[in-house]
Amino acid sequence: MKISHFIYLLFISPMLVFGQNVEVQGSLKIIDGTQGADKVLTSNADGLASWQPVTASNESIYYQSVNICCNSWMTENLSVDHYRNGDPIPHVTDNEDWENLTTGAYCYYMNDSSTHAAVCMGKCTIGMLLMTLEV
Repeated sequence: MKISHFIYLLFISPMLVFGQNVEVQGSLKIIDGTQGADKVLTSNADGLASWQPVTASNESIYYQSVNICCNSWMTENLSVDHYRNGDPIPHVTDNEDWENLTTGAYCYYMNDSSTHAAVCMGKCTIGMLLMTLEV
């Protein structure tokens, strides 16, 4: 990862403004990231960074989250029909087709969309995780 953008530092006197080009290769730790809570730091083609809401896909589906202890939890279920790489996730409604699957797919219990999705692989944006029952 390479981040390069112009940072302005404003000190006690409003007349003193310093600029510094910063280039980072590898990791970047933001001290006091409260201004970016539940957001992702992104940059445009010019390298200008800004905090943006988390999206789950290219369709700009925004999810609300809540912080509990040190974790950020989504307050609603994912609403996706394709993996991060763009491959579609097949929606299977027939029991026999479901039993013979050799790939990932999703279905709804009793074909009722108010229930949970069945497959976890690659649904979340990078940095997000789906909860499972695995210990």
